[in-house]
Amino acid sequence: MRKLFSILLIGVLATAIGCEDEPNYPIIPYIEFKEFWFEETPAPEMMDSLVLTIKFRDGDNDLGIDPLEHSFPYHWADFFLANNGELSPVSTWVLSTTEASPRVFDPVIYSPSEKSGKLATIKTKSEPGYEFMPSDEFPYSCMNYIYESVYIEQSNVWMIDDTDNIIETIDNVTPPLFLVAETFYTEYNENQFNIIIDFLVEQPDGSFNKFDWRTNFCATFDGRFSNKSASPFTIKKTSRWEGQLTYAMKSSYFITLFKGKKLKLRIYIKDRAFHNSNVIETDVIQF
Repeated sequence: MRKLFSILLIGVLATAIGCEDEPNYPIIPYIEFKEFWFEETPAPEMMDSLVLTIKFRDGDNDLGIDPLEHSFPYHWADFFLANNGELSPVSTWVLSTTEASPRVFDPVIYSPSEKSGKLATIKTKSEPGYEFMPSDEFPYSCMNYIYESVYIEQSNVWMIDDTDNIIETIDNVTPPLFLVAETFYTEYNENQFNIIIDFLVEQPDGSFNKFDWRTNFCATFDGRFSNKSASPFTIKKTSRWEGQLTYAMKSSYFITLFKGKKLKLRIYIKDRAFHNSNVIETDVIQF
């Protein structure tokens, strides 16, 4: 009996010591800069790379969004209902069937609660009260208008009008769906990304200004990393809470845009609960 008690006591002490050793990090993510460099490819048909490496830490270990997570709140964009001169956002979800080889319907417009109106498209701008909507011209043609095929529950047919293009009816799923193709008005959902990257270019007075990829090229280097390595991200975990993230950003325009200039990056990351980390900057590199 005494031997059994001694064994139990040792086990309790070991558990207590282990708990004391477990770090008590904040649930707010924390990052540190490690490296930043440029890799030029010798072949003209290949893209050059800007490679960033940071260290990260997160107390509740909830970093990472899977590339296939497209449902709210990680959906790529908000769609809108137009009603009486106002636009109300509606987001999207992904419907998967339970078959051995599941069918995936993406995106499905959310069923709005206590909302009414029609899905906003480029046609909405010509209606009275919607003159405030941007025109279908660059950069809004890529930032706010997209020709897209979306799924709408047949019970929500009130969201579309007689001029909208229903290209398929899907009756053998629950709920039944319409596939609708139109040039929809959308706004990017910032929460689809969990690493935010600003490019900062040195000006003649020595200050650094942000280069906006979205308004210049309809692109962004904001990204989404999961909790394991997947191109263009490489993740090396050193513990449950800490690790190293490398992000290889690729483009054929780095030298064209920044030749002879100095560049640095400003970065922060977000966890799944949308806690923002601290903001850091890289070293300056000369192109």
